[in-house]
Amino acid sequence: MSEEPSSPAPEGPEERLRKLAADKSYLQLLIHMINRVSSLPGLENTVQNLLSAVADSIGGTNAILYYLREGEWLRVADLYGRREEIREIDDPLVAAVFQNRAFVERADDFSRTLMETEEFGKAYTWAFPLTVGEDLVGVFKLENLHIGSAPWLEHLTTFFHFAALALN
Repeated sequence: MSEEPSSPAPEGPEERLRKLAADKSYLQLLIHMINRVSSLPGLENTVQNLLSAVADSIGGTNAILYYLREGEWLRVADLYGRREEIREIDDPLVAAVFQNRAFVERADDFSRTLMETEEFGKAYTWAFPLTVGEDLVGVFKLENLHIGSAPWLEHLTTFFHFAALALN
């Protein structure tokens, strides 16, 4: 007699409820960030609202936006007011996203989060490509988070597609 492969245990109502509550929380956060980004017209307002919405909602020690202006000039803006044009990307993480057009996460020492408790093991830096169709319009980098990207990735990818449209 051959044994049939065991199927996963059915999901209980408590587990389904937990998943639904988590999804609802992520979607509410996504809507909140979209509303903040789109609250004022103009490129500079969009850039500032994008930086602050993500940093205020998710955390990190800095949010940095690299974006193309008029198709060729790279502009850099960060949460602390830095605004400049650059000719080359000197950040290897951002350069990898520009080249591969794919999300990158890097784990670093927890002390980079500037938090005083070491409940978490690492600091994470995320870099998202900002694409409109096949066109890459920029890269959004969020530095030194105390959480990994796994639970956020699906929802944040949707948000950053919206952000790319707003910048474009």
